[in-house]
Amino acid sequence: MTKLDTPACADSIEAAPAFAVDIDSTLRPRGATPHSHAAHFSLRIRFSATARRVVVCGPSGAGKSLTLQAIAGLLRPQHGRIAVLGRCLYESRTGVDVPAREREVGYLFQDYALFPHLTVRQNVAFGLARSIFNPATTRRDPRVERWLEALGIAALGERYPHELSGGQRQRTALARALARTPRALLLDEPFAALDPGLRSRLRDELDALQRRLALPMVLVTHDEADVARFGDEVIEIDGGHVRRHELRVDARRCALTEAA
Repeated sequence: MTKLDTPACADSIEAAPAFAVDIDSTLRPRGATPHSHAAHFSLRIRFSATARRVVVCGPSGAGKSLTLQAIAGLLRPQHGRIAVLGRCLYESRTGVDVPAREREVGYLFQDYALFPHLTVRQNVAFGLARSIFNPATTRRDPRVERWLEALGIAALGERYPHELSGGQRQRTALARALARTPRALLLDEPFAALDPGLRSRLRDELDALQRRLALPMVLVTHDEADVARFGDEVIEIDGGHVRRHELRVDARRCALTEAA
């Protein structure tokens, strides 16, 4: 395993890695008390990734999704530090804990987590809403329309999730994640729910989209095809620990190529 030191939370984005994670948590089953004998899971993850395309892989139950949730602010570690593009999002020592909504990361859930009672357009707009009310069906937000067009689902704006194919649901969830103009993208098993033929086509689409946007991303998977396609830097997790860390490309060269 390549061992890379996680830097302190710094102001300089250029000097910082894309993703710096150093967390330690003991997770217990729901309802279990600290003194119960119920099995618990130890998550001790440490890596510093410089590439803009990072794949976190490993078997089911390894801690991959938990790590992604911690970066997104959906899971609060007991100890450690998390920084994305040099911005400190969590640090137990100093009490920093940026709310999930303010972390400026787009999150794609494994099951897409679309609201069944909202249309495609409303689902995409939901992350932009500042009130407790659902987005109006008649409103046309330019930020929403941009991604509906870019991802080829503008004609589906008035449909509901149950009326969509698997690929259309994925594009809707991706549009929702991108509509808030995130600084980084987190994807949890984005192709797992798709049939093999569609999976290959949507890999091509995500590959092209990420290269066009030059948006740093972490993709969680247990599929070697995802590792081969997106793994400029690969973090292998098993049993809640990093077992392998491999940088497959020169991150600086890759950034220059994408910016050209």
